[in-house]
Amino acid sequence: MVGVYNQKYLKLTCLFFAVSVLLTDLMAVHQLLTNTIFLWGLRVLGFSNSPTFFATHMLMAIPVLWWCAHKNYFSCREKIFFLFVLLLSLLMLIASQTRGAWISFVVTSIIYAICCKNMRKKIAIGLSALFLFVGAISVAYPSIQDRIDSITDMQYTSNSERVLMWKAAIEITKDHPLAGIGSDEFGYVYNTQYISPLAKERPKTDDPRSGHGHPHNNILKRFSEGGVIGGSIFILFNLYILYRLIKQYKRREDGNDYSYAFMGILIFTALHVEGLTDTNFTNVPIMREFWLLLGLAWIGDSVEKDKNEV
Repeated sequence: MVGVYNQKYLKLTCLFFAVSVLLTDLMAVHQLLTNTIFLWGLRVLGFSNSPTFFATHMLMAIPVLWWCAHKNYFSCREKIFFLFVLLLSLLMLIASQTRGAWISFVVTSIIYAICCKNMRKKIAIGLSALFLFVGAISVAYPSIQDRIDSITDMQYTSNSERVLMWKAAIEITKDHPLAGIGSDEFGYVYNTQYISPLAKERPKTDDPRSGHGHPHNNILKRFSEGGVIGGSIFILFNLYILYRLIKQYKRREDGNDYSYAFMGILIFTALHVEGLTDTNFTNVPIMREFWLLLGLAWIGDSVEKDKNEV
């Protein structure tokens, strides 16, 4: 971010970011067309190690691509490129079949509509078209319909296992309230002491760390492993970031609905809403991208005003 000090370098950073998103999207398209992901079925994962984390990358990329497509200092061709990558990213988000990311995308879109009156009609039309599209392709790909139906099905194994892990994380926090059980220790402690007799997804007998290594919830992970101290610091730190972004957004010029600060708010929201059902804050590539984009959101509004080419 120190090197991005004027509009020229801001543009280059955004363009390189879009190219990187396109590359992982193309890998996902290749996986979808060749059906090479036997472990995950038709769930694409791009260059990530799981469809879930790939979907998180798409959640963060989509707001950036949408913003860049509406910045007047990008050429018409560049805007078309951003929109193309955005559309491809949205399709790959669907193809990832990550339910938490789907929910997060809808929630983030609703927040966008609430904050920007002039976008409400477009967002409503866009979401309606998206729902119709997903409904249409679910006929050809029943697995997508199965994933949609499973969102509210508490008998679905993935859902019931999450509930059991959340309950266990709460119990761990109660038993170790001050400092928790230690960083990255949830998997071992859960699989050896707190796993429910009802749990179907269990570790190997001789390797307790082979089971679930986190509670599929960012907040519960921080409280169970860090206690009240670690959990509170995690929440306060993120609230401070959100406060700074909101404060910066309120200083925007009237009518500027494409403030970089607001882009950061949407990225922040998308990541944390998905983080209610998946522990995405532990993944290094996700965090690398998250902090890069929040850095852009933090400086973007002031940097874009500097057109100095020197």
